[in-house]
Amino acid sequence: MKKIIVLSTAAVLAMVFSTGCNSSDKKVSTLTQKMFVLEERLNSVEKRLDLIEERQNVFEQESTKQKEEAPAAASKMNDKGIQAALATAGFYTGAIDGIIGPNTKKAIMEFQAANGLNADGVVDSKTKAALAKYAKS
Repeated sequence: MKKIIVLSTAAVLAMVFSTGCNSSDKKVSTLTQKMFVLEERLNSVEKRLDLIEERQNVFEQESTKQKEEAPAAASKMNDKGIQAALATAGFYTGAIDGIIGPNTKKAIMEFQAANGLNADGVVDSKTKAALAKYAKS
């Protein structure tokens, strides 16, 4: 984008100088003022683009960090952790006792269905990764 801005400024300067050779000082002065206004606007756009790029970089860094942390949390998750995560997500209301009974299975299937996973009640790596968002560290 900055290349376009530099080219635009160069084009305006060329206009000013070519017009200045054939016109009065008043026209050159007017074009010069317009050029400065355009330069200020371009500087403003550049600042906004830099801010957008900065925000995008922060977002990408946070996203990468979350992706790296989720598998680690998921791999450490035991049956109690599964029940606790399901409870935090609002799918399980039973005791957090580490026993995967019918209520826990039902909660797993409901969680899987709500998260676009295969609702088979089996806590595979995809289900663990989705549950990891709700796991307490």
